[in-house]
This record gives sequence, C-alpha cells and structure tokens, in this order.
Amino acid sequence: MPVGGIVISLVPDKKQRQAALEYLESQPDLEFGELCVISASETDGIPEQHRLPAVLDTLHADGAEGRIRELQAHAGIYYIDVVYIGFIESDEVPANPMDRPRRRKRASQSAYENPLSEP
Repeated sequence: MPVGGIVISLVPDKKQRQAALEYLESQPDLEFGELCVISASETDGIPEQHRLPAVLDTLHADGAEGRIRELQAHAGIYYIDVVYIGFIESDEVPANPMDRPRRRKRASQSAYENPLSEP
C-alpha cells in the first residue's frame, strides 16, 4: 500500500482557501498536520502563503498520481508537492534465494599456475 507525504499549497483567496479546506477534510484517504501560514515578509514580497502537510494512503501506486491530480484540480488548491512516497507491506516478503552465500567450487591446479613461468 503506497503512502505519500505531501504538502498542499492553498490559494491566497480566503473563500477559495476555506472551500478547499472543507473539501480536503471530507477526504477519507488523507490525514493532516498543522496548517502553516507563511507571512509575506518571509517570502520576499509574495503574498501570504498557506501550506498544509498531509499523508495520502492509496491502494495502488498508480492510484497515488491520479489522486494527487484530482486533488490539485480543486480551485482552492494552488499546488501539491510530493515529499515522500513509501510502501507498507502487509505480507511477509519471501527471502531472496540469491542472497544466500554461494558455495565455492574447487579450482583446478592449472588455474593457480603462473602462465608466464617455464614448465
């Protein structure tokens, strides 16, 4: 099961931002951190920014990309940064047979002889 750590940047418009927050809170596959407000003085003249860290749980890896595009289509969401993608394995992963130590084969005597030496 893929798990994505994302940061949702919201638009400056208060009405659209509030609508986006309400929309996001209704999504069962998202868990949220604390809303971060970055003042205009901290961003070199760019208007105040609102960013919301979140965790997105999806059933399939392909579903995560589509889900992010779906969320980003909302008018109150400016952009979504994907910070982390991880996978949670619910089943045990079988051991790889290639990881076992290999037996060494005995080399023939000729393999140890110096080819430059005279017989």
